[in-house]
Amino acid sequence: MRQIFKDIEKGIVPGIDAFVEELSDDMPLLNELVYTDQDEEWHAEGDVHTHTDMVLEELGFILADEASWLDDERRMALVLAAALHDIAKPITTRIIEREGRTCLICPNHEEKGRSYVLSKLTGLGLNPKLVLSIANLVGYHQMPNRLVRKDASIGVRVLHLSLIKQVKL
Repeated sequence: MRQIFKDIEKGIVPGIDAFVEELSDDMPLLNELVYTDQDEEWHAEGDVHTHTDMVLEELGFILADEASWLDDERRMALVLAAALHDIAKPITTRIIEREGRTCLICPNHEEKGRSYVLSKLTGLGLNPKLVLSIANLVGYHQMPNRLVRKDASIGVRVLHLSLIKQVKL
């Protein structure tokens, strides 16, 4: 088992640099996060690497406090999903013009990220159920935000999200 997985099992929430160092041979898109900018309207912090590090840091605070009750498997799923939630942005980010402003978008990065995570984590010695949970968290990580922001067909979306058994924590 990889050292980073052992560290997570010990309760450590590594920063993104540790994931890049240990997993980038298997997941080369980790190397591209630092070069992938995000739209400043939503991500003032800039690139995906910095954003992901901030997410991991905040998750560390949450897991040490109000979510300290989570078991090891759930912690592992959350930490790995946080580290990998935007893994496909390097291959999906595009520049567009919208309402007179240049925007960065990354259409379908969740779904592409889910596929990438499934294919890459499968060979790293993790429990297949855990890999599927991580992949689903990556693949649906924007769904709660969309449920709040968009009122159209919200009932269908809530139902869809509730039926995804592997995302249960």
